[in-house]
Amino acid sequence: MLPSEEFFAFPIAHRPLPNWQCRSCGSDWPCEPARAELVTAVTADLVGHMGHLALVAAHDLGLDAQPAKLYKRFLGWLAGDGPCNRCGHAGHQVLRGLPLRLFPCRFDDGLPPIIGGGTQ
Repeated sequence: MLPSEEFFAFPIAHRPLPNWQCRSCGSDWPCEPARAELVTAVTADLVGHMGHLALVAAHDLGLDAQPAKLYKRFLGWLAGDGPCNRCGHAGHQVLRGLPLRLFPCRFDDGLPPIIGGGTQ
């Protein structure tokens, strides 16, 4: 279930439908135009905001066991390039304040994976 309209109180034209498609262009949300709008509209904790939306979408879309897909869609565009500061692999980045279960780290560093929601 999408968060309440108050959660989307900022002015963006590209908003998600209940199936997490963009109601303006029909692409998977957040679409490219929504991402551009979110960067300027959400002035406090965009990473936390998108992390929350990723968890809601995971439940709605049945993607709970697919962190790589969630990460790419909701958070990957915020992380920038370069190796992950947790596992060292390229293509993703652990973002401070979000549960490690959202990140597609392979945990090749010998540390056990944190399953079920530890935070960094």
